[in-house]
Amino acid sequence: SGVTGTVSPAVIIFELTNQLSYMLPVLLAVLLGRASACVNVYIYESMGKSRNLPSFPRITKQSSYERCVSTLMRTGPHDVQCLNRFSSRRDIENSLAETSFDSDPTDFAIVDSLDNKYYLGSVTSIQLLA
Repeated sequence: SGVTGTVSPAVIIFELTNQLSYMLPVLLAVLLGRASACVNVYIYESMGKSRNLPSFPRITKQSSYERCVSTLMRTGPHDVQCLNRFSSRRDIENSLAETSFDSDPTDFAIVDSLDNKYYLGSVTSIQLLA
């Protein structure tokens, strides 16, 4: 019942075994299991929260995933330096060679592709050189 979400496996077992004496308790257990599956409260998560155990944060879609880089990053005297998420080591070395390093490290935007430039994250030149 937990896998299929229906009462039919219990009914099939009753018909195959012809043991109807346990019908009421099994059907009640199946219905209770189905009702608890509809609720979005997980037993182990609620027990962990009640005991103040660490847990993973909820992963949600960020609004920055649908924005272009130019709307998220400040542009100084130069354009925003972008790296494709599938950039090779040679592409990264070429981007670092083309960049003039001033007093502060340069940020590189990691984008989905160089055509649409959807923002995925950023990395500094110091992190790339390490």
